[in-house]
Amino acid sequence: MTVPRSGKLPPRYRFALNPFPEVRWARCPRCDKLMHARKFPLLIAWLDGTMLVLGKTCRYCTPCEFIIAHQHEVEEEIAVFRHARPGRAEGEYLWSGR
Repeated sequence: MTVPRSGKLPPRYRFALNPFPEVRWARCPRCDKLMHARKFPLLIAWLDGTMLVLGKTCRYCTPCEFIIAHQHEVEEEIAVFRHARPGRAEGEYLWSGR
């Protein structure tokens, strides 16, 4: 399955959402080295054209350039955005880590 992307440049980082709130990653699942916290801008785009940029602290593996964000934390911030802007940002959305 191909992931839809915007733009023509190749992705800079590998990105994953952690759907399990009880699991925290201390080591990279790819290379088994320690991951550290780093803040990244996450772009969330809805199919209706609405966009939201979150400055989110995620787990990051420097050698693999791999980012892991916790889905439940991001969706809490999306819920706040949706509450502040009723009628906007409805339906499915796409994730993009820059």
